[in-house]
Amino acid sequence: MDDCKKNFYVTPESNTQYLLRTYPECCEVFEKHEMPCSECMGVGCDTLADCAIMHEVDIDVLVAELRKCLGCTEPPSL
Repeated sequence: MDDCKKNFYVTPESNTQYLLRTYPECCEVFEKHEMPCSECMGVGCDTLADCAIMHEVDIDVLVAELRKCLGCTEPPSL
């Protein structure tokens, strides 16, 4: 069973700015992929999928690493 302690589950459609502001620990994942999203003025409307396309990063890898960073590898149970 997943040990997720967050109320947020990362998907390709997740808003990048929300993720970075709410969970700043995720910045290291973006930095690892040379994605300066925390400094981008246009990040407010972008999804993770948008950013991955812009920076030529595999979205599945990015999402998996962000989930791991947050300790949420499975969807939260309802």
